[in-house]
Amino acid sequence: MSDSQINMTIDPKTGAPITGDLLALQSRELYNRYNNSARQDWASNVREDEQFRFNKQFTRKQKQTIEQRGHSAVVINQIDPAVEATKALMTARKPGWSCVGREDTDVKSAKMVEFMLEHMYDTSNGRMVVGNGVEDYSDKSMAAFLAYYDKNASYGKGRVMFTDIDPLELFIDPSTKRRDIEDAENILIVREMTLAQAIRYMPDKKAQILKSSSSYENIYPLPDLESDEGLTFPGEIDGDYLDEKRLMIERYTKKQVRLIRVLEQFSNSEYAFTEDEYQEYLSKTYLRFQNIVIEADDAEGMQLLMSQIDPAQLEEIEQVSGQMLAEEGLIQSKPVEIYRVCRYISIEDQLLVEEIMGVDEYPVKVAMNKWNRTPYPSSDVRFAKGINQYINKFNSLLIAHTTRSTNIPLLIPRGSADIKVVREEWHKPDAVIDFNPEFGTPFTPSPTPIASEAFTMIDRWKKDIQYQFGIPELMHGFSEDSPATFRGTMAMEEYGQRKIKSKLRDIEDALAGIGRVAFKMMQQYYTQDEVVRIMQPSGQVSEMRINYMGVDDFSGEIKKFNDMSIGEYDIRVLAGSTLPSNRWAQFDYYMQLADRGYIDQVEVLKKTELVDVDGVLKRMSYIKQLEEALQKQEEEIKKLSGDLQTAERESLHDRKRVEVEKFKSSLKGIESETRAASSVFESRLGDELGNIRRIGQENKSVAEKSKRTKERR
Repeated sequence: MSDSQINMTIDPKTGAPITGDLLALQSRELYNRYNNSARQDWASNVREDEQFRFNKQFTRKQKQTIEQRGHSAVVINQIDPAVEATKALMTARKPGWSCVGREDTDVKSAKMVEFMLEHMYDTSNGRMVVGNGVEDYSDKSMAAFLAYYDKNASYGKGRVMFTDIDPLELFIDPSTKRRDIEDAENILIVREMTLAQAIRYMPDKKAQILKSSSSYENIYPLPDLESDEGLTFPGEIDGDYLDEKRLMIERYTKKQVRLIRVLEQFSNSEYAFTEDEYQEYLSKTYLRFQNIVIEADDAEGMQLLMSQIDPAQLEEIEQVSGQMLAEEGLIQSKPVEIYRVCRYISIEDQLLVEEIMGVDEYPVKVAMNKWNRTPYPSSDVRFAKGINQYINKFNSLLIAHTTRSTNIPLLIPRGSADIKVVREEWHKPDAVIDFNPEFGTPFTPSPTPIASEAFTMIDRWKKDIQYQFGIPELMHGFSEDSPATFRGTMAMEEYGQRKIKSKLRDIEDALAGIGRVAFKMMQQYYTQDEVVRIMQPSGQVSEMRINYMGVDDFSGEIKKFNDMSIGEYDIRVLAGSTLPSNRWAQFDYYMQLADRGYIDQVEVLKKTELVDVDGVLKRMSYIKQLEEALQKQEEEIKKLSGDLQTAERESLHDRKRVEVEKFKSSLKGIESETRAASSVFESRLGDELGNIRRIGQENKSVAEKSKRTKERR
């Protein structure tokens, strides 16, 4: 929403409109009121804790007293390693985002929301931002983050980003009772800026910035602590340009505004407009074809529409206005009264920005460490500082005792020896010193020995500090107290993370709040078709296209896909997703699941620390495809081999049948010949028998004839 679309701010006391300069003065008055004695005491403690962490652990008076006693003001810093270890554990990995759509139509877009939040984390250098927040949480009692829109990012396309805020620059309504400060009447971010910085920050407001009066005051307390490292903190830098410094106040508050809620029946999209925006929305021109409605200036939608209809149907496309669609009921509207966050930026007495943001939650999210139901919590450093002071005191006494032990004093009776000679010769290993025993014998008093129990106290104090931060030695890799078995060590490490998980939940809740606000801002600013890319740790690039027109594969209708402007989602950070995991224990656990068939090898590889997991998965997929193809070829070869064997057997049988048939045919020929020969033989035999019968008859007739002849004779 632009400045011209803002409802005029009204003074609740007088009912009169508040002008820009009065709003700036109002912000300055709130700063003076919120900077009360309780807040100043808290800020002094925070700065003292911060400096204590960075080796400023003695005041000037304490240091002088220690040196006057002949002791050494040595700092044995156990706080900074604890803070660094906490930071290392809490930021070991990127946070995992989880989004759930509140309606059925939002479920498909949940992955898009997770992708966009991960993109915001990467573009904002999230690891550094969250790391700074964890440090502030440990030594400044709270982590503070701010979601904002940078219009100059990504070559002028603009990006929703988030950053960390110095808790000392954050002024919260003292009456707030919620840990997430959502019930605060006002939240102020007060920054020290030179005129040059302010102009670079807002170049279009240069005239107003130069016009601002100077009433600079240091917002950072200055504790009386010293260090030998020469560390410098904000507020300790003096210079000639201090007269150019200004206080820039960024103020957030909530107020009820009247908006018009709009529901498009033809696209199932829902919007919220001011009155002016709603009238501008109704004045838009649309093209309607049957049940398809698209904006007339949507070139991509027009191209898709033309590709879906027949040229003969072009006459059926009609041009309608948003007002006509509203009269037909395709656009439904309802006025609502809702709370919106108002943002005012002023520099001294000049108001630079006044806007109503499109969010109902404060873009400032905090994670308070040791919360006491006030906006002034305590830090781990404050609770562990006394233990570190004991360690410093003990080491100072130990050094003094060691010094006395190595420089043994000599008590000499008066007049028994020459003091000058004794001083010159006493520390020589082969010294010979004359003395008069009549006046007494010189002797050396031995220092009282330190009990061995005293040395164990230092280790106990170190463990107390680590316990306060929730980082036992086992989580540092020290194995003195670890169990003898591998699984026992893994279990102890898991148990050791319980306390730090409680602290991590505070950070996760703040990041989840940043995610909710950031996505609502994305819905307001991300309206164009674009491709968003994320570089994965493996080097692979993941991309997603948002706000693009396309044709639904199932319904065939033209609609906008991955529409950022619609939908409501429950956003949270996966619990413990930023903590380190023991890769050996995790890999063993996943291997057991894979062996039992609950998961596949792909899921196992995802949990390893291989650099190119995607490449391995692609190669595994390619190899698997080749193996499947090879298996199919082998099966085909086996099948063909079987078919070949069958064919060979059939061929052999065919050849045998052919031979048998040939043999049968040859037998038939022989049979025919035999039958023919037999027939010839039979016929010849018949002929011969006939001849024999004929000859016999002839012989018989001759014999009878001869007999008759004889008888006649």
